[in-house]
Amino acid sequence: MAPTTAALETLHRCGQAISRSDSDISSKILDAQQQLFFGLVKGGYANDAFSGGRGYSNNGGYRRNGEWLLTPSPKEYVADLEHEARWCLEVAKILNSDPGRKEAAKQVLASIATDLDIKVKDCKDWGAGRLVTVIASTMKNGQPDPGWTVMYKWVSVSGLNAMDLAFPKVSTPTSQGVPPGVYSVYPTKQVGNTVVKTPPITVSAFQNQKVKCEIPVP
Repeated sequence: MAPTTAALETLHRCGQAISRSDSDISSKILDAQQQLFFGLVKGGYANDAFSGGRGYSNNGGYRRNGEWLLTPSPKEYVADLEHEARWCLEVAKILNSDPGRKEAAKQVLASIATDLDIKVKDCKDWGAGRLVTVIASTMKNGQPDPGWTVMYKWVSVSGLNAMDLAFPKVSTPTSQGVPPGVYSVYPTKQVGNTVVKTPPITVSAFQNQKVKCEIPVP
């Protein structure tokens, strides 16, 4: 649980650091951080208005009396949160010290606040720190076309240099668990000496337990 707590503490510092530079974004980040702390670490929300989701009705890892959760979030979820928290603090420094990049920094921080809000709503509805299963099928002329390596990249936060990662098996279909967020998904295939890559599609991986997507290939 310590890595999750540390990431949330970093987000708190980020929100505090920009309180004078942009009070609106600061407030959104600090509110999301507080909600995630109660959802991911303490098993409840500070505001009871947020406590009616499926995470509670299905016992999704929560304890309404605010005791510490014994089961940590998936490692992929925690790594995602850590990455976002570090980036938030780094961009906060740019916002406060570099007037020439102030507007760009605001856009990144606003995107971070939006992504954290996605995590808050997902945590409220489904339970503490879950992964969403993305099921990708590669299709040619309306028929399954196997043998493609499907890649995905987290694009929820503008300006964040997220890594391109591969689904564990070639298509089709193929599936991968990802933290709640928005992703760019595209297939690649070695054809002779050439690597064929299709244009990416955007996949919103939240709200549902599983998300299916069909990707046209040549």
